[in-house]
Amino acid sequence: RLRREAEEQSKQEEEERLTKQAEEQSKKEDEERLRKEAEEKAQKEEEERLKIDAEEKFKQEEEDRLRKEAEEQAKKEEEERMKKEAEEKAKQEEEEERLRKEAEEKAKQEEEERLKKEAEEQVKREEEERLRKEAEEQAKMEEEDRLKKEAEQEAKKEEEERLKKEAEEKAKREEEERLLKEAKKKSKKEEEESLRKEEQAKKEEEERLRKEAEKLAKKEEEERLKKEAKDQAEQEKKERARKKEKEQVGQEEECPKKEFETMSKSSTENGAAKEKFYSFEELKNPIQGVDWSMREQHLTDEEFVALFGMPKDDFFSLQKW
Repeated sequence: RLRREAEEQSKQEEEERLTKQAEEQSKKEDEERLRKEAEEKAQKEEEERLKIDAEEKFKQEEEDRLRKEAEEQAKKEEEERMKKEAEEKAKQEEEEERLRKEAEEKAKQEEEERLKKEAEEQVKREEEERLRKEAEEQAKMEEEDRLKKEAEQEAKKEEEERLKKEAEEKAKREEEERLLKEAKKKSKKEEEESLRKEEQAKKEEEERLRKEAEKLAKKEEEERLKKEAKDQAEQEKKERARKKEKEQVGQEEECPKKEFETMSKSSTENGAAKEKFYSFEELKNPIQGVDWSMREQHLTDEEFVALFGMPKDDFFSLQKW
């Protein structure tokens, strides 16, 4: 029964340990899955960021290309304008030469005044047109510079935001790794503590079973001794009845004394020859050189008194019946 109880207890403990191991394994798998999901999420965010960076880079390159084309176009227009102005100027000079010659023939002074006024007006118009174009180009350049600065500021903000997100993600990954390491360390400690407790429980159970076995053996031995004492008492009653019937009480009293003297003498001789004593537990099993029917003679004085309630001399002085 005790063995079955011990086996059932051991089986229950084993099932609890396996359950704990399964829970810990499940917990580890959940943590691993969460870690993988976090890594996948981080990878997706990194890909999205790279995609956005590529788009921004393409946009910046497109703006630079458009700005260069605009500058080249403005340069070409300026060259064309200067060429036209040179042609107009050459044409005007020819016209002035012709007019000058005609004015010399008609009225040199009036023609010169008219040409002067026309030249001043032409110069004024050309100057106004040049100033207007320069103002437009300046405004255009300022607008482009402003847009460029805004784009640079926007790119800088986005880069700072990206770096901030990367730093947060890195800190989050480090925190997750730290928590994972702490969880593994804690799990290992709990496993060691569980094993230690199991070993302690096993030792305590073995000690309890050993004590129960000793108590059971002692109880059986006490029962045996009580039964022997009871049988001896019944035998003594029968012997007394027999002695009364035969009316040989005196003769029967002398016989036990002689037998006791013989037994005491034999015991003394054996003790002098051997002088070896054993514990009660050792005498439960056969021992070489010990008479099985005289085992009580090999008990120590303390155990003899504890078992029989009297010293050896008093016990062996009792009448045999």
